[in-house]
Amino acid sequence: MDEIKRVMVAIGFSDYSEEILSYAVKMTKVLNADLVVASVINSRDVEAVQSISAMGYDVDGEHYVSGIRAEREQKLEAFVKKLNFPAEKVRLIIRVGNPIDELLKIAVK
Repeated sequence: MDEIKRVMVAIGFSDYSEEILSYAVKMTKVLNADLVVASVINSRDVEAVQSISAMGYDVDGEHYVSGIRAEREQKLEAFVKKLNFPAEKVRLIIRVGNPIDELLKIAVK
C-alpha cells in the first residue's frame, strides 16, 4: 500500500470545526502526514452580498470574501496552536464556489 502523505479535512469554521480538525490532526500525526485544510466560501453567499451592494449598501463581494478569508486564517492558526500541531505541516486552501464542486477539485488535485 502506498504511504499516505496528506490528509485533507474540509471545514466551514462552524461550531463543530475544532472537533473535526482535532480528529484530522490525530490521524495526521499517526500517519506522519501533512494536513490540508480545505474551506469553501459559498458563491451563493457572495452573490447575495453583491445583490445587497447593487441596492446601494456599502458592502461588496470582494471585501466580503477577503474578510471571511482573513477570519478563517486566524481561526485556523488558533486551532493549530491549541492542538499543538506544527504550523509548517498545515496548508489552508480557501476557494469560492459551490462547496461540493470545489472540494472535489481540491481532493483530485
